[in-house]
Amino acid sequence: MSKKISNIARLGISCLKNADNPYFNSKYADLGAVVDALKEPLEKEGLGYYFSILNISANPSGDGWFWQVIITVVDLETGKTEGTSAFPITCLEPQKFGSNVTYAKRYLLTTVFNVIAETDDDGNATVPQPKREPKVLNKAKDFFN
Repeated sequence: MSKKISNIARLGISCLKNADNPYFNSKYADLGAVVDALKEPLEKEGLGYYFSILNISANPSGDGWFWQVIITVVDLETGKTEGTSAFPITCLEPQKFGSNVTYAKRYLLTTVFNVIAETDDDGNATVPQPKREPKVLNKAKDFFN
């Protein structure tokens, strides 16, 4: 099955970047775009995947619960599983937790199958940035200037 995963990864699939990140002034592919981009290659290779969420109890730093979103790749012909990877989540507020799960799913899919789903920022996102408000344009003024 590693060969099948590698076959997909070598394609260098690029997704439609259909969402905006106003804080970093960049575009990215949302989870739906990543899933759509992978449908045909996964079907061709006979692979599927599923996600699960595990509670790993207390966060090692002691400040709350620690969860992991896990992706498991399945060979649909043999039923064997491989490529299990995890993404940690520590937030328990329902909407933030759900948002983090969606984020984790997108990142796990793009990582396992080498999908290009966002603009490369050369690691700038790892450096604290001042919060930027989205720019609101005065249409008439900006149109004529």
